[in-house]
Amino acid sequence: ATLDKLLSSLPKEQWDDPPEDSYLYTLKCYAETYGPGKATKMGWYDYIYMKVSGPEFFDDGEDIAARKERFRSMSKNGAFPMEFPGPSNVFESGAVLQWRGEEYFAGDQVKTIVSDSRFSKQFIANTAFYREGLKPWQRGLEIGMAHGYFI
Repeated sequence: ATLDKLLSSLPKEQWDDPPEDSYLYTLKCYAETYGPGKATKMGWYDYIYMKVSGPEFFDDGEDIAARKERFRSMSKNGAFPMEFPGPSNVFESGAVLQWRGEEYFAGDQVKTIVSDSRFSKQFIANTAFYREGLKPWQRGLEIGMAHGYFI
C-alpha cells in the first residue's frame, strides 16, 4: 500500500528514472546499494537517514495538484503560506502571510512581519525620535545615553 501511494505521486513515465528530489529516487538508490548480491547489511547512518528523510505520508497526484493550485491562487492575491524549516522538510503552520498591500499602485506594496506588525510599529513609535512631547535636548540625551550604553 505504501509503495502504491509512492508510485501514485509521480507520473508513470518517471517511475524508471525519478527526479532526485522525490522519495522514490532515494528508495531506488537504497535498493541498488543493498539489493540481492550486494551489501547485506545497511549501515546505521543510512538507516537513520532513511527514517528521518522519509515523508510522514505520501501525497498522490491529486493532492499535489490541489496544493499547487492553492499556492497559485494565494500568490495571485499577494499571500503565501507560513512554513517552518525542519530537519529534512518544511512544515506547514496553517497561517497565511499577506505581503501585498491593499492598493496596487500605492507605496505600501510590500508588507513584511518586521515592517508592518503591530509590535514593530509600537516599538518604532516608542523610540525617542518619534515620541511626542519630548523637547529636542531630551531626545538627544535619550539617544546619546542609549548609544553610550552599547559602547
